[in-house]
Amino acid sequence: MNRMLNNRNNARERRPGERGLSLIEIVVALAIIGTIAAFAVPQLSGTRRAMRAAGLPRDLTSQLRSARQFAISRNRAVTFQLDVEERSISILQHEDGLTGTDVLNEVNYPETAGHEVVRQVPMAAWGASADTITYGKPAAATKINLDDDTELAPLVDNKVNITFQPDGSVLNANGTFGNLALFLYDSYDENNTASAVSILGASGRIKIWRYQHDDEQFVE
Repeated sequence: MNRMLNNRNNARERRPGERGLSLIEIVVALAIIGTIAAFAVPQLSGTRRAMRAAGLPRDLTSQLRSARQFAISRNRAVTFQLDVEERSISILQHEDGLTGTDVLNEVNYPETAGHEVVRQVPMAAWGASADTITYGKPAAATKINLDDDTELAPLVDNKVNITFQPDGSVLNANGTFGNLALFLYDSYDENNTASAVSILGASGRIKIWRYQHDDEQFVE
């Protein structure tokens, strides 16, 4: 009787044509899955990195426009500051009446007497890999300037300072309009993550550029 019951149970558990997987088959299947994962994970990581880097110029543009709007609405000189070492953005409002080249030629510019930090945002808050974000252009880029003739904004003590005047314009220390650009890329994949944000001094207009590595240049 027991033998008959066992035969019935075995028949229920294994239908005709079905067989169990051997240890070798399981090992082979796991090896195939591992190989696929080894190729897929770096690609997914690179895609995520590129997506985060793609949002960086939009965030920079948003902060630049906020600084410009502060200057216009409050009728004061306002400085946008990118701290490359700390990977952070600050917006500094200057003392009422301190405008033009007087701001730029202050001894402690941009930390002028009576200034106030109205906003400070770490770049990591935008989802960017802040520790790998690099200021500058990728080595493969052959064009020095963007098509709007803006130039790489200089670093002073690892900081970029762009001061908007009460009318929304940007001046140089010599009193002429300053056409500047911020270039950034992720050091893990500079060709696919490089971007730029340019500021036209006379109008204060702000534009976003993406690097096309096939053409070795930035396009709007």
